[in-house]
Amino acid sequence: MQLPASMTFAAVEDFLGSAAVEEEVLLPTNGKHQAAGAEGAIVQALATWVNAKGRANVRTYAESRDDDQIEKLVRRLYGLSAFALADRIANFTNEDITDHARAMAMTRIRRLSKEDVAGSRGPQVEIVCADHLAMSHPASFYTVDEDGLAKVKDLPSFMKLVDHAIIGRLIGKSYRRNLSRQFERTLATALYELIRNTDEHARMDDRGDIRRKSIRGLQAKKHLLKPERLAVITDASPPLNTYCRRLLPARADNSLVQLIEISVFDTGPGLASSLTGIPLAELSAEEEVQAVRRCFAKNVSRKHASSSGLGLPNIAKSLTEAGGFMRLRTGRCALFSDFNEDPVSQFGDLPYLRNWFEDDGQAAPVAGTLFTLIFPLKA
Repeated sequence: MQLPASMTFAAVEDFLGSAAVEEEVLLPTNGKHQAAGAEGAIVQALATWVNAKGRANVRTYAESRDDDQIEKLVRRLYGLSAFALADRIANFTNEDITDHARAMAMTRIRRLSKEDVAGSRGPQVEIVCADHLAMSHPASFYTVDEDGLAKVKDLPSFMKLVDHAIIGRLIGKSYRRNLSRQFERTLATALYELIRNTDEHARMDDRGDIRRKSIRGLQAKKHLLKPERLAVITDASPPLNTYCRRLLPARADNSLVQLIEISVFDTGPGLASSLTGIPLAELSAEEEVQAVRRCFAKNVSRKHASSSGLGLPNIAKSLTEAGGFMRLRTGRCALFSDFNEDPVSQFGDLPYLRNWFEDDGQAAPVAGTLFTLIFPLKA
């Protein structure tokens, strides 16, 4: 089965619905239409497929072990993730190239793990944790003490990450002068809360067993697109298309809409099972949706610390301040919130989470949770 080259959310959902029976997936070398979180959705779909298999094989279009298509795939988040997750990697003639491709993937993950995220390409930032490969604590997210104990960094450290590695890398100096300090804090708070969630919950499945393969991470991108082009890219995703059609160019003298996209993904139990402690198969569809919604309420957490349960309310507050958009894919839920149209009035209020599908249908189950956050840049 071929992974969809057109990486729209609709194509990913089709893949999830049919990939369960497949033992091998063929990777396209040049995926397209990855704006607004679709590449993160592909990573989640691959992780779901791999963990459902006793053995998962990936084949490429490369003609030989040294074909430059292998390097091209390693430089794409979906290719890098596929090489980190698959049990066997082959070229187009089915020659085993697992050791070579895996080594290249691990080299890039190490580069992405450095505090300066030097391994990221172009106008984006990627940070990847491959827990099953003992690559769990990138320096951008974690501090490691002399005893080897890793801990997620504090919010001021994430402010520095946003300042230097995300805003500094994605936004030019001339435009950055127009950004408020509050916008940077909004991004930092969202990222800090989401990474803490992946650290606390993301290595086990919904029954409490360690995942066979666990991949977590972040992809942040800047998009500069003409409104009509943005409308075409999001055409297969009606909720996102409706949101994007309302966006205006960030400057009166510029015809481009500018967006910051942050996708945070993991391979954990999903929000509902994490909150309730109940396996997904034992929750009804309505119970799952209600549990996911409760995760956004203030002080809702399985932990006992008084400061727990503030992460997702902070996300909703941050997106309201920015007039942003959120897509959430977890368990059998595909939900979204348009914070431009439905802002959260005060901290701790539940965001208006709508079903992604127009017919209110249920999605194929996925491993873990994927948050895609869209922040429009305004003058």
